[in-house]
Amino acid sequence: MANPLRGVASDTAYLRSVLATIPGPIVLVGHSYAGFLISAAAAGDPDVKALVYVAAYIPRAGESPADLTYKDPGSLLTGDNLVARPEPTGTDLYVNPATFLKVYAGGLSPAKAALAAVTQRPIAASALSEAATVDPPASTPKWDVVALEDNAIPTVTQRFMAQRAHARVVTTHSGHDVPAASAELVTKVILDAARSVC
Repeated sequence: MANPLRGVASDTAYLRSVLATIPGPIVLVGHSYAGFLISAAAAGDPDVKALVYVAAYIPRAGESPADLTYKDPGSLLTGDNLVARPEPTGTDLYVNPATFLKVYAGGLSPAKAALAAVTQRPIAASALSEAATVDPPASTPKWDVVALEDNAIPTVTQRFMAQRAHARVVTTHSGHDVPAASAELVTKVILDAARSVC
């Protein structure tokens, strides 16, 4: 499912509404910002048996996407690499198409990166400062696909979050768009998680 990218609390509520329609057991998978959502949605949901993070945030309560993005040096989600567009309800952010390949889509061909750049969905700027209110459930097993050439969420930060969460780590030589650049690996990790817990 595509999350709305409007805010941690509202997007988590949307995800929970979807999960309520799915008979368990569930393996929840989240890429990037969606790590916030799967972490919160899993809390208190006994049907969620595993969490798979894909170049994703694994937040603790009180941390926002911006806190973790800029915790360590290396993120290129700054300055001219972002395009801000005012909307009636706030400001939407996009990755600048001119630098999309370098910032977000390392590992994709230039043609695929160009297509992804012009079809990207924006995130509300306000979502990046919205903090998690719960920790990911400690008892839920976690897997983490860490991108070794990530210019959005620095690799060092991904490793820090994975270690802190006691996640099983798999690495890939790609930029931030791991689902597109390393689709077979992501599929394998999801299946491994499912076999382990279901």
